[in-house]
Amino acid sequence: SASLDIGLQERKTSNDIAAWHGWALIGRYNVQSTVRLAGRIEYYSDPNQVVLISLTDKSVQATGFSVNIDVDVTPFMLWRTEYRMLITGESVFPRRSGFDSDEVFIVTSLAYTWKST
Repeated sequence: SASLDIGLQERKTSNDIAAWHGWALIGRYNVQSTVRLAGRIEYYSDPNQVVLISLTDKSVQATGFSVNIDVDVTPFMLWRTEYRMLITGESVFPRRSGFDSDEVFIVTSLAYTWKST
């Protein structure tokens, strides 16, 4: 699948409109009825730091890659583990000794869904 996001936001401090945009391509493969693998490639541009605020004065333009596995633990519980990498042209990600232009992380989550009656 694919997605495209475009946003405009009025900034009260400078009394103008700031824009950001991004896109993503997502692929998914059903390994079993309860296990799915997915991959994502994305791009995000926020030159005015509207949504993604860095600790520098540099604009944020990032390309991202991720892979994840989803496991249906029960019909109402999903366990997701994701490996994600973000790469920017500027050093905007904080480190102990300054900033860097890439960020890598692994996230896992457990989500429970219930239906209201």
